[in-house]
Formats: sequence, C-alpha cells, structure tokens
Amino acid sequence: MRNIPGISRYQIIQEEKNRIVFLIIKSKEFTDNTIILIKRNLNKILGNDVQIEVKIVDNVPRDKFGKFRVFKSKINR
Repeated sequence: MRNIPGISRYQIIQEEKNRIVFLIIKSKEFTDNTIILIKRNLNKILGNDVQIEVKIVDNVPRDKFGKFRVFKSKINR
C-alpha cells in the first residue's frame, strides 16, 4: 500500500471473516484511481470473496496504549 500514490496514512480493519474496512487519510496525490488501486491490491492478497470498503477519514485512531496499528481485527478469537 505504501507504493500507492494518494495515501498519507491507512489502517486495515477486519470487521468480519470476509469483510475488510480500509481507512485512509488522503495525501495531495489522491485521485479516484487511488481507491481502485487499493481494492485491486487487496483483492490480489485476500482473494475476490473478501468485501472491501474504503473510507476516507480525517484521522486514523491509535489504540488504547497510544500506538498506531496498521491492522486491526474485530473478530473474536
């Protein structure tokens, strides 16, 4: 994801087994093509049966310890 222009910071949240939410903070290079590239790259890694939702946000939250996590899972283990 670091090679995709238009992303300042991001976080991937696994909401369900086959559902990913991708939070991004846009950079100056952001275009409509940025979202297409994100989905294409994630589908290559995760497969086409995973639903990917891209949300543009102003802030990507840190965890309760103040650390920034690139990946977060909400699935019970």
